[in-house]
Amino acid sequence: MAVSTRALVDGFRALVGAAHATDDAGARRHAAVDGIEPRVLVSPGSIDEAASAVALAAAETLAVVPRGSGSALDQGLPAERADVVLDLRRLDRIVEYNPDDLTVTLEAGVTAGALAATLERHGQLLPIDPPFGVTRTLGGLAATNASGPLRARYGTLRDLLLGVRFVQADGVSTWGGSKVVK
Repeated sequence: MAVSTRALVDGFRALVGAAHATDDAGARRHAAVDGIEPRVLVSPGSIDEAASAVALAAAETLAVVPRGSGSALDQGLPAERADVVLDLRRLDRIVEYNPDDLTVTLEAGVTAGALAATLERHGQLLPIDPPFGVTRTLGGLAATNASGPLRARYGTLRDLLLGVRFVQADGVSTWGGSKVVK
């Protein structure tokens, strides 16, 4: 038996807060991916909230489409379904930055511009320069492997990653790699 949209919204609101899950027509239209409007728009504020939202969607066999700044939605295969758009822009924290070790831990919704500004205060640079890079999220840049001319000297963002934490399609939070300082 299919769950009603109202029950879904209530379920997601219980996980991420009432203000961060909606089935409002205007919000759904704005969050459309490849012309497909989702049934629900969910904006988690932590990786635990994201994992819980993905787990709920998986339990209801809903198609989840992650979204950052929305600036590269035309990349990749077109979506066939988009029941839930998981808006990751609230995951915008720089968790840890150690300029001496040249390491930074951040959430997927941090924009390249915000990270570059933080690094610049310590005389460091974010060596990626994809088109519209300042407004793009690091999660989106990693997902699309977007790059620009600096790629020839420094590689892509994926080349610079030491480790990642992510949520699998079933809602389980996991990781690959780890922070290593030599």
